Amino acid sequence: MYFYSNDDLFIKYNIKTDEIVVASEYLDIWNGNTRFIHPSSFKEKKKLIYKAFVYNYQTDSLKELDRARNFDYSFINIPNHILSYNPFKNYDVSRRKQNIEYSLVNTENERVIYSFITSQTAYIISDVNSRYIIYPKKENRTEWEILDVNTKETFSFLCDQSLSNLPIWSTVSKYVFYIVNNALTRLDMSSKKHKALLT
Repeated sequence: MYFYSNDDLFIKYNIKTDEIVVASEYLDIWNGNTRFIHPSSFKEKKKLIYKAFVYNYQTDSLKELDRARNFDYSFINIPNHILSYNPFKNYDVSRRKQNIEYSLVNTENERVIYSFITSQTAYIISDVNSRYIIYPKKENRTEWEILDVNTKETFSFLCDQSLSNLPIWSTVSKYVFYIVNNALTRLDMSSKKHKALLT
């Protein structure tokens, strides 16, 4: 359960049915401590029903969103919007972090506004005014992109790789602060100009 800044609510959950997935009894698993394949010790799998809703506080109404195993949602704090994705699309077993294609969707008409790919899902950040989204384009978090939700324009910038010094929004969404070349830098969202503040 997640609250939007306007007090709307996003809810998603699964319902386990009594219907057994027949193929689950034939699945084998690889035991990592041996060269042999052992029969699965998992319990029988049951089919799931995937549910997702957006509750509108102003109208006191509940809207159900289509959700399935291969079509899921991730919360983003922009009222009337959600991120949709297919967790299996572009799946690469050789990668530790998967590149996931997200689509920003308007929950009122379910239209896709913009799609982007990132492997750093924890760092998709909206600004306080719900106008911009910032997300890392590169797995090492050295290149970031900003999406203007209204115009669909994007803007990229480089910053130092760091887990503790991620780009952050100013309280009025006028600036983005980040570290580049070990200097605290400010990006002005109106002029798209960078200014080093501390070196």
